[in-house]
Amino acid sequence: MMTSRGATLTCKSCHKSWKMDVYGRLESSDEITESPHIPDWYEFQREEVEKQIEGGKYSLKMEAAIEALPNENNSSYIEMWKNIAYNIKHTTIHS
Repeated sequence: MMTSRGATLTCKSCHKSWKMDVYGRLESSDEITESPHIPDWYEFQREEVEKQIEGGKYSLKMEAAIEALPNENNSSYIEMWKNIAYNIKHTTIHS
């Protein structure tokens, strides 16, 4: 899991941090920056998630509130369900 504060990203798993500089590049706290270019970083993260999915190790846990907008003339949502807990475990990737 990643957290952010200001211009700093921190990995809760390995405790490594990266700071975004004024040019939009990521700089690591330990001077070993795997992907300073943010689009490369995104692709790296995406590949890691794909590996977890294919290995059966990826899961999603969340609570959700489901609302409906009955028609385009009504600007308010109607609550349908609330606090539904999902635990989804994926084993394949569908494109």
